[in-house]
Amino acid sequence: MKHLPSLVLGLALVLMFTPTVTAGAQRGKHLGDAAPLEYEIVYTDFPGTLTIDESGATYHFSGWAWYAGGSYDEGHFGTYAVYFIGQCMSFEIRLRNMSNRTYKNLKVIAAQEYHLADGADYGAPLPGESTQEWFVTELRGGDEIVLRGRARVAYDTRPGLDQTHLQVLHWVNGNQVPLNAQLKGARADGRIFVDNQEAGIYCPPAFGLLDF
Repeated sequence: MKHLPSLVLGLALVLMFTPTVTAGAQRGKHLGDAAPLEYEIVYTDFPGTLTIDESGATYHFSGWAWYAGGSYDEGHFGTYAVYFIGQCMSFEIRLRNMSNRTYKNLKVIAAQEYHLADGADYGAPLPGESTQEWFVTELRGGDEIVLRGRARVAYDTRPGLDQTHLQVLHWVNGNQVPLNAQLKGARADGRIFVDNQEAGIYCPPAFGLLDF
């Protein structure tokens, strides 16, 4: 598989508009529940998108497009939000309680990780402060909440595709997880409601020159 090519970073190209890219609604599992929790990652405020299909990779920005080519597995076909390295990536976590019961004490963790990037292992954490946490005291049946987060794409981030690893824990003993707790440690202490490494995928292209 060919990795994503590099792309120039210029201030003139960072023309912000307000589209969103979503990974689509997904459902978590919780033992004993007839209806699960539904969740969705939505990326916002990005300057462009990357489309991967049978013809390869194409970057789209306001008013122009750049065909980068390449060959990719069908599993990577899709459209992804593009955030330049050094820019803030912003996202929303939308949680919906599809059951009739009320869930209390939910710990929500979003960790930014490498997905398909040159010189980086799948699932390795991105450099910088790449993990955020929220504590939801109550989510009643039929209710939806939206949690908003931001993470700066550090200058030493490897180019390619990155992923948002979402975890929702049913924390029956209240908010006892320290801020910035590691995912592995959190798993040991809370009942897993959702654990999806690929809850969302986005693209930071390289800080470099165009590969023509």
